Amino acid sequence: MHDLKWIRDNPDQFDAALKRRGAPPAAADIIARDAERRRLQTEFQAVQSRRNEASKLIGQAKAKGQDASALMAEVAQLKERTSVLEAEERTAGEALDAYLATFPNMPA
Repeated sequence: MHDLKWIRDNPDQFDAALKRRGAPPAAADIIARDAERRRLQTEFQAVQSRRNEASKLIGQAKAKGQDASALMAEVAQLKERTSVLEAEERTAGEALDAYLATFPNMPA
């Protein structure tokens, strides 16, 4: 497996190594695919954090005898969004891994 951090930090060296192995340059495409996967991870974590925060507020509102229906609706919507984002991130990660597997190993 190729080191994504190294590819992000050294795209020209990665492309040069691919060229020596007879493969076309791919660092820019790999970096773009990785950026999308990382964006999805970040968005998933933000939505999950908000869902946890809203869930906590529901408990506090119920303890005070207040109406929490708006928060409960938000949590339901956020739960649905986390499921979608989790699936998208998993798909993006699997696609990136499969794409990376098509490239030859780099010499040490």
